Amino acid sequence: MPSGPPCQKPSKAPEIQQLEFENAEPEPQPANEPLKKPVYRRGRASAEEKERRRLERDAYEETLAPFEKTIEAMLSYTYNELLSTIPRHAARFDKKNTKGRLTSYYGFKANVLVDADSQYVLSGVFSSANLNDQRMAVLLLKGLHLKFPGLKVKHVLGDKGYDSSAIYRLIHSLGAFPIIKMIHHKKPPEGMNQDYTPVCSQGHAYRYDSFDAKYETLRYTKPNQCKDCPFSESGAKKCLKSESKPICVSMPTQQEEARALRNCTRNERL
Repeated sequence: MPSGPPCQKPSKAPEIQQLEFENAEPEPQPANEPLKKPVYRRGRASAEEKERRRLERDAYEETLAPFEKTIEAMLSYTYNELLSTIPRHAARFDKKNTKGRLTSYYGFKANVLVDADSQYVLSGVFSSANLNDQRMAVLLLKGLHLKFPGLKVKHVLGDKGYDSSAIYRLIHSLGAFPIIKMIHHKKPPEGMNQDYTPVCSQGHAYRYDSFDAKYETLRYTKPNQCKDCPFSESGAKKCLKSESKPICVSMPTQQEEARALRNCTRNERL
């Protein structure tokens, strides 16, 4: 018989069985990439285009972290939600100093809330150096009553870096009044000085008297210079009340002004 290769028996490999679990965890989904901020060309847009742009802006803001949103949008978050998402990595921050020169910082910063009477540090937070102070103020003020439930806050003092309508609403919700210097984005209305205090026709500022809680208005009295002013009886009011809107101070007419000047000149001649 012809010789050939030896006969090999086929090997039986074990069958692979797939294990099935009843409570299998879902696979982690890839994180959504942040959308780019929409930029549009200048020009008048149609109604359909405005609606499309609004939807795009809303979709973009939904992808932002709480500290990347506007100050008004941060008010809807709780203290714990803001604290858990605060950026705490080293970052660069550029700011102008008191001499107007641009200075650069790299690292971190700390914002603290201090009691003006006892100089006791009530609260503080450590964050990246490039965060806006107004965002940190929202976090500190929201956690104030959580840490000190029995503390009655009367006033909140800050520099003009905290001048924002959202900060004012948050301070009012605590039952306090803000004492913050205003940022002048434009000239004050007629009848007010740089501090938005009503002035008379000669430019003298009215004096602050009190706050009317019932009507939420500020009360001012006549300036000291009105005692010897020839226009005191013709145009200046003894008392003024200022609301959130600019008030109009009554000014003397041209005839009253000319009459007062004639009386003043006549008295000097006598």
